[in-house]
Amino acid sequence: IEGKTEFPENWNISRIESAILSAQTNALARGIPVGISQFDELVDGLILRVVFVRTVNGRPVLKTAHPLRGNGVFRIINGERVSKPLLRQDRRK
Repeated sequence: IEGKTEFPENWNISRIESAILSAQTNALARGIPVGISQFDELVDGLILRVVFVRTVNGRPVLKTAHPLRGNGVFRIINGERVSKPLLRQDRRK
């Protein structure tokens, strides 16, 4: 799908779920304000973006999670898979 990023091919569903859970736990520990919030977390060599939605009276709900960059991460651009490696500044997180 155009514009979407893919987890590394060698990651199975269990590893993906574990990385998302870790990113979610780290983000929740910081507190989720009302509205839509996004957090970028370095997990297992990938930068994962987790997005939450929270209503005034509700608990935060994970809306989506996807890799931004990292070893084996690709983004579909003009129908082609383009590698999205970690950047130098990512390694300091």
